[in-house]
Amino acid sequence: MDTGRWHVWLTWIAIGAASLLRPQLTSSHAALQPASADQPDVSQPEPPDPAEFEEFGWKFVEAIWENDPKAANKLIDWVAILDLATPNLGSSPMATRWRNEFYAGFKSATDGPNGLPGRISSYLQKGGDFTFLRTRNVDGHQRVILRQIQAGGGVEYYDMVVKRGDDGVLRAVDIYVATSGEMLSDLLRRTILPALQNQLPNVLGKLSPADRDYIQSLPALRRMDKHLIDDEPAQALEVYRSLPKSVRERKVALARRMQAALNVDDEEYLAAIEDFRRLHPEDRSVDIITIDWYTLKEDYDKAIEGVDRLDAQIGGDPYLQVLRGSLLFAQDKLDGAKALARIAIEEEPTLEDAYWLLVNISLQQEDFTATVELLNTLERELEIEFEDLTTVEGYEEFVKSKQYRDWLAKRSVDSSN
Repeated sequence: MDTGRWHVWLTWIAIGAASLLRPQLTSSHAALQPASADQPDVSQPEPPDPAEFEEFGWKFVEAIWENDPKAANKLIDWVAILDLATPNLGSSPMATRWRNEFYAGFKSATDGPNGLPGRISSYLQKGGDFTFLRTRNVDGHQRVILRQIQAGGGVEYYDMVVKRGDDGVLRAVDIYVATSGEMLSDLLRRTILPALQNQLPNVLGKLSPADRDYIQSLPALRRMDKHLIDDEPAQALEVYRSLPKSVRERKVALARRMQAALNVDDEEYLAAIEDFRRLHPEDRSVDIITIDWYTLKEDYDKAIEGVDRLDAQIGGDPYLQVLRGSLLFAQDKLDGAKALARIAIEEEPTLEDAYWLLVNISLQQEDFTATVELLNTLERELEIEFEDLTTVEGYEEFVKSKQYRDWLAKRSVDSSN
């Protein structure tokens, strides 16, 4: 389980505010936000055509691939997001000055490498993929879903709430980050609240009781983090149990609890999972972040159930066919894995991981003719460059084969022409 990624998102938010040949069999995932959860007001008298949302999504993707955070940020309404994230501070001169300075500093930081677009681009420089997946309708409004596949495994979804501004331009007014299980505005709020405590202590009385509990519990949450870093999960759980009820029920605390419980025993971990489900019944992220755990336990059926829930939540994703296939591959159910990889390629012909799954299957079955065909496709269609396969684990029998020798000879002739 990669609950640590939850804290990675908090890290980049805080900063902003102040060649793999065999795919991984498992990776950490999280569900998209349920349609019934509270969302920012995106009411529009005349909703744009869905095709405009798709065009918006591809514009954002293009800006990311071009490593142009400024262009990507022009498609995000950071003021709207910060308005959602910032509690009511009142209209005193001090509060107004703080808000204006904070907003300006944050917006400036988002154009840099530690802003959201910059972070996505930095991941792409290490490999992987970033693409528009689909639009969907939530409560009568269109949404844009983007998918990021990280090099070496791992998938992230960005579910963008988009509305047209007064200038007629479509912009994201909030973004659901799947691995966090929360809207970006909610993540930002947890960063802003401690800053308020230090810089505007007089506004604490304007906060909700739950927000005040959270601020007062920050030292305890930091102690939990230290216990986790020091490999003291039992002590981390003791700190969790001492938190106020409103804080114990927050996802940020429940995530730490699950991380600690994972290193105590299975019973403790399952209890943490069930509490998360009970407190957040419409949030599927807890099911997804346990995929790795079930896989490590070789409980592949439960791991696949988690993938199925994610697939239903986002309305389908060819990459999840690959993940299911990889879980079947781990059980030596090669025919089923091959069928799922083929379905994924049919749905998304440029999905590289699907081809690598087929390569793995061909190597396992010693169908080296198929291996050569797949390598040729990867090189021709996806422009993949290969390293010396004699040094890559899993190719030992293939590099001894006649098919491999013929493949090398043909590539040598082709390169000389």
